[in-house]
Amino acid sequence: MDLINWQLIDRVRRNQKWADLVRSMKIMHGWLPIMHNLGKYKTITQCPGCEAQDETFLHLYQCNHRLMKKARTDAMDQIYESRKGKGVNRQFMDVFIRSITCGFTNSQIEVPHHPTELATAVRDQNKIGTGKMLQGYLAKTWQTALTKCGVKRDKASNTMTYLFKQIWNTLFQQLWDTRNHILHNTPNCYRTAESNNLDSKLLWYSENRYRLLSHGDADLADFDRDKIEHMGRKLKRKWVQHLDRLHKVFTLESKNLKEGQRTLTNIQRTRRPPNQRSKARARTRRQQRDQLAMARKKSKQSRLQVTITKLVSTTIQDREEQRIKDRNKKFSDKKEQKKIIQGKIQKYLQGTRPRRGASRPPEGIHPD
Repeated sequence: MDLINWQLIDRVRRNQKWADLVRSMKIMHGWLPIMHNLGKYKTITQCPGCEAQDETFLHLYQCNHRLMKKARTDAMDQIYESRKGKGVNRQFMDVFIRSITCGFTNSQIEVPHHPTELATAVRDQNKIGTGKMLQGYLAKTWQTALTKCGVKRDKASNTMTYLFKQIWNTLFQQLWDTRNHILHNTPNCYRTAESNNLDSKLLWYSENRYRLLSHGDADLADFDRDKIEHMGRKLKRKWVQHLDRLHKVFTLESKNLKEGQRTLTNIQRTRRPPNQRSKARARTRRQQRDQLAMARKKSKQSRLQVTITKLVSTTIQDREEQRIKDRNKKFSDKKEQKKIIQGKIQKYLQGTRPRRGASRPPEGIHPD
């Protein structure tokens, strides 16, 4: 740690914009969104530019894609030509470029015989790691060797800062832009590998759907090869994510059931040993049959009782109506009889009335 030029890193990052500051932090700590890091949750680390199975940070500088090779060559030529405007001699620049090239494969730099300061810088960088040079971890002795190779002491700090920026802003930036262009704008190896992986996963779910998913979700994984081949890559990815979630939930539920946890559908049931469950089921069925027979018997009795009640009420009502009719008839007979008697009395009185000119009988004497 003492060999690293931390002051150089601080000078470079102090004048960066926020986006460049975040990117430089990711470069230094290995947090770039390369496939090696994305594969921690995507399971695919395929390089988009070549057949390499794992795209690491150093693989950006090793990729065999023609566009990556061209970008790497152009960037190294641009860094080498930048020495002319800064007064850096060819000897220092050759060793510096060789150190960057060895960093592509993280191999050791051949130590030059002279000058001594340049050899010391190479040894220190070998101790730090040539691959770390690409991440910004340069040895302090590079600046000392720069002063011994013809650069003035007061300008050595600015020149070293300029060379440091070339590693990030020229070499890495060109490779990163080219890599993203291959990944997002051209047919690439990553898309092919991802599509094949999704196909195999969907077929695996389809063949083992009754073992991996619950019975209610098993029909969702009913795929065949023709149906999978006609799916787009995004649709395949969505289906795999959905089935992964269902498989995770089913696995968790199965684990909980083995541990004795009950679900909402049987939370009120008591767990019995397997040899007692059949007896309990038979007893439950008998109880259900008895309850059903009793309910039917009660229903039949209630219907019979309702019928009897209706008949009894109908009979009582008929008797009451007949009694009222008889009473009315008797009353009407008495009324008619009264009228007959009154008529007879009137006739009798009319028959005993004295005629005109006849003398009345004396008072107190009845005509009879």
